[in-house]
Order: sequence, then structure tokens, then C-alpha cells
Amino acid sequence: ERTGIVNIGIEGTLLLTSFVAFYAAIATKSILIGFCIAMATGVAMSLLLALMSVTWKMDQIIAGTILNILATGLTSFFYIQGNMLPNMFKQKPIPGLSNIPFFGDVLFKHGVLMYLGFVVILTLYFALFHTSWGLRSRAVGEHPSAADTAGVSVSKLRYINVAVAGAIGGLCGSYLVLELVGSWNRGFTAGKGFTALALMIFG
Repeated sequence: ERTGIVNIGIEGTLLLTSFVAFYAAIATKSILIGFCIAMATGVAMSLLLALMSVTWKMDQIIAGTILNILATGLTSFFYIQGNMLPNMFKQKPIPGLSNIPFFGDVLFKHGVLMYLGFVVILTLYFALFHTSWGLRSRAVGEHPSAADTAGVSVSKLRYINVAVAGAIGGLCGSYLVLELVGSWNRGFTAGKGFTALALMIFG
């Protein structure tokens, strides 16, 4: 968003990456491999969005909608009912902190993927507002012609940032299936991607 790409396709990214994480974990009997394949799938989906939006100059809303429809179609077509994960990422309460009333349950009684999500949030905040990459990213989103004049490759930076966003989408999809639920069904994400987009805009 800060780079100038509205990712309406985040719902499709969550849906497809959760699907891939689930079935890759079953096929390989490794939740770690399932997680890695889901991250790669998220990057691939986001690069497709970048191709349509940045290179082909398509309307971003239409490009995102295409990704959502693609993910819904693929996951429905390849879905096999009755599978269950061999195991999941287990909750690992942080000693001492997990006993704090309210905040202990909310922040410190989770599995590895949720803690990784917290780290990603803090890292992105710092990178976006306290590094040259963040300054260039915001400049590309707000004034792309000025950034281009200053020697910043607008297209390259947008591709990089959209790929990073795709990896984070893969992390989210993986969390839903490998740590939170442990199974997968059609329409599994139930609008969580749209909710995330709404929260980002509201924030």
C-alpha cells in the first residue's frame, strides 16, 4: 500500500497459501516444509499481482480480483476431503510473561508462527519509517515521478515490496492452517484477507 499497490488479492493469497501449506505438510509429513512452500506460493502470487499492476498497467482492483477468483477456483478444484495434519506448531507460552492478566493470554501464549508475526510487524515498522528503503518505498507510493527523478527505480522497488508482502501473506496463511486450526476446507479463510485490508486502511 505504501509503495502504491493496493492488494485486493490478499484474500486469495491467504486462501491459496493456507491450502498449499496444508497439503504440502501432509505430502511431506513436515509442517516446516509446508510453511516454506506456502511462503514461496505467497511470493509467486504477489509477483503475479506486480506483473499485472506494474508491468501490464492493469487496474489494481481488477488484478486483485483475478487473484481471488484464481485462488478460489484452484483450491476448490484440488480440494480432497478428509485429510488431517500429522502435527501442528504447538503453543509455547513465554515463562513469566504468559501469566500477566489479559495481556499474557493475548500476546504470550502462542506458537512459533504467531511470535514470528509479531517480529515481522515490529521489523516492518522500523524499516518503513527509519531506513532509506522505507523512505524510498513511501516516496514511490506518494510521488513516483519525484522518486524516479531522484534515481529510484519505481518498478523494481514495487516488485520487491509486493514480493515481501506476498511472503507475509504466506506466513498468515500458514499460521491459520499449521498453527491455529490444523485442517482445511473450501472457503477456509472466510474473508480474513478482506478484514486485514480493512484494518490496514482503518489504521
